[in-house]
Amino acid sequence: MEKGSFLRLAGDLIGKSYADVADEARHTRSHQFRRLLEQRRLPEEPWDDLAVTLFLEELANADSNNHLGNVGVGEREGRIFSGLVARRNFHFSHGIGRSGDIAALQPKAAGSSLLFALTRRLVLDAIHVCGIQAARAALPVPFATGLSLTLCFSALRTVRPPSARFIIFSRIDQKACLKSIYSAGFQAEVVDMVRAPGGFALQTDLDAIEDAIDRLKADTVLCVLSTTSTFAPREPDRVDAIARLCKARGVAHVINNAYGLQCTKCCHLVDQ
Repeated sequence: MEKGSFLRLAGDLIGKSYADVADEARHTRSHQFRRLLEQRRLPEEPWDDLAVTLFLEELANADSNNHLGNVGVGEREGRIFSGLVARRNFHFSHGIGRSGDIAALQPKAAGSSLLFALTRRLVLDAIHVCGIQAARAALPVPFATGLSLTLCFSALRTVRPPSARFIIFSRIDQKACLKSIYSAGFQAEVVDMVRAPGGFALQTDLDAIEDAIDRLKADTVLCVLSTTSTFAPREPDRVDAIARLCKARGVAHVINNAYGLQCTKCCHLVDQ
């Protein structure tokens, strides 16, 4: 409702002074929403629950399944039978993406599409805040570590030679990493860590990774998979040195930073 009409109509019922207070509160919220859409960054001051709820409901109202008088009968129409489920999801039911592209706009879900586009910007800003300033884009997906890696490998398939079938894996004893490689249809070439001189820590064997690239040939290697935050006694991989090696050999480099965003050291390694 426009400011003038709200003030006039509400003032007729409760008096101008009370209407002014109510109208100011409405515009304070509207200013929050407008600033978020303009800056596309995490707010400096956290939003309260009411602001989050109002914003999500405003976006949900833009989806066609929530339009007044609309009866959706198409195969992709969003419909929710349970009111409990509708409230739990703030009345979003269309989902995001289109024709296999999760980032594509959904014509019948302007609100959902806007929410996802904004979420991408906010996630990227959060990554920058954590210390990875070199990040240029972010794609939030409802996946855990393994499936996220599989998605990365599948994307690399489109830019690497058809002969690329090996992933050189700096060893970490986590099943999800190996499963992600095999699920994407690639073969793992595992490179063991080496023990640090005079200690118990396990460190990246950079020479062995280089030897694996030369032995397998760069055209048959999809990428090198390294890891930052891990379990002791394994240290974070030397991702900066691996990145330089991969660039020199013309091989892609995927960094598993699943638990590293909260660690400034890991973020610094990735940012380098």
